[in-house]
This record gives sequence, structure tokens and C-alpha cells, in this order.
Amino acid sequence: MNLSSVRCIFLVVLVLGCVSAPPPTPESPAPATPTLTPAPGMNPEKAQNAPGIFYSHAVQDNFTIYVGLPSNYDPESSDQYHTLYLLDGDWYFDGSHWRMPDAGVKGIVRTLSYQGLIPESIVVGIGYPRENNRGRDFLRDYNDFYAFLKNELIPFIDENYNTDVTGRTLIGHSDGAFFTLHAFFQCGKPDNPFTNFIAVSGDFTKVNDVLFAEEMALYQRSRVVPASLYMAVGGQEEERFILSNRHMAEILGKRDYTDFRVIFKEYYGLNHGSIVSFAIQDGLLWIFSDD
Repeated sequence: MNLSSVRCIFLVVLVLGCVSAPPPTPESPAPATPTLTPAPGMNPEKAQNAPGIFYSHAVQDNFTIYVGLPSNYDPESSDQYHTLYLLDGDWYFDGSHWRMPDAGVKGIVRTLSYQGLIPESIVVGIGYPRENNRGRDFLRDYNDFYAFLKNELIPFIDENYNTDVTGRTLIGHSDGAFFTLHAFFQCGKPDNPFTNFIAVSGDFTKVNDVLFAEEMALYQRSRVVPASLYMAVGGQEEERFILSNRHMAEILGKRDYTDFRVIFKEYYGLNHGSIVSFAIQDGLLWIFSDD
């Protein structure tokens, strides 16, 4: 496996998903050829599924990265797989957190792909080894976080796994949905890395309504938006989530974008937490459908 010209540090640090070693400091020089090293006692053949520490030069901080591979994944095969990038991976990746039990998003993807409803996919979860900095990355310094995904993490994943680089999916909930919409509004710019977006329960009025300004900028920049956007909110959520989703969906529905698919679904009876697994599953089914 060729790992040359990778600008990151990616070391496996968790055994059984619960023990972490101190991450490298920003001052630590990046090795010329970073490696994905199995944790002590781990089967090397399963090392690619293990969490690891990834240092971002754009954000100047460490992230925990989780990689879930299809059950039939063969690194020596020429098969290429769709890639799903999941924000808040510590919570939603594999069912190990109370916020999303039952195998998490990785389990949803494997079940749907086994049933032939979506393609076999690689799931990449993004989390934090120590302090959770989602407010910084999704709301305050979202341009830096976007640069981390676009210029550092995605190239690393594409170089080291059998990925289909023609389309990727980004999934975010709550403030992660805010960032997902920000990433969507980068469509039309050079090297936009995502094609599909699932934004669940975002409050799009945050940061002085910047997302509505970004939507206007997108409309002025390009009427061709080759993307699919699934938006969802729970009917029992706070009013700010419901109203901002309705408003954004109304605006997007009136635009004359071409090559663009958008759907907004309001889940009556579900709240900010209970909606997550239902909306992500429905979003994946819709994205890979012909509707």
C-alpha cells in the first residue's frame, strides 16, 4: 500500500474501542510515510476497521477516525466503493454510544447494502480523542474543518482504500447538519468533494443566518447543482429547528437549479434525539433511489 505524500499522522490507538493513547501534539513532525498500525493484540487483517488518530494541519488538532469496511471488502480487488462521511462519529458510528445503539450508522449501511437497497459502502466516522470540539468545527471555524475534510482526510481515504471518487455522501445531525448544509453550499466550486448530503435536525439560523447568505451565493454562482440533499427534522423538536428547516426547504424548493434533488421530511412524534437513526436510514434509501 503506497502512503507517500500523505500530510497526516494516522496511528491506531484504541483496543476494543475503549482505550486511547496520548495523541501526537501539533508540534510533532509528520513522518514521511504515515502508517496505519494495528493496536497490540489486534488481528492485522481487521486493523483497517480500527479507530486511529489523524492530525489535521488545517484545524491544527487531532481527530479520531473510524473506518467501517463492507463485509466483502478486499484491498487487492479492483472493486470501488461509495464512501459515507459521518460527523459525530464518536456518537453514531457503530452503536457503542447511547445516543445511537443497534450498531449505529455502520450497522444501518451494512443492513441496507445486504438487502440490496444501497450499494456496499465504506463508512468514515469523524470524532475526537479528547475534548469534543464540534462547536468549533461545525459552527465557528467551519471553513478550516471543511479544508481538513477536502484536502487532508478525503485524499488519505481515497489513497488507502478502494473508493469510488466520483461521489461521496456527508451525514450530519444538529450542529453537524449546519455544517452539512455549509458543505452543500460549496457545490459549484472547484474540487467540491461531496455529491450527497443528509442534514438532520439543524438549526440553520445560527451564526447570523450565514447559511441563507451562502444559499444566495450558490444561486448567483451556479444554477447547475449536481447533488442530492435530504433534510429532516422531528415534529417534537424545538421551534427553531422546525422553522429553520421549513424555511430552508421552501427556498431550495423554489430555485430553478438543474441536476439537483432535494427533499424535506418532518417526522411527527420524534424529537431531537429519536429522529437520528430513522432519518439517516431514510436519507440513504432516498439518495440511492430513482425518485
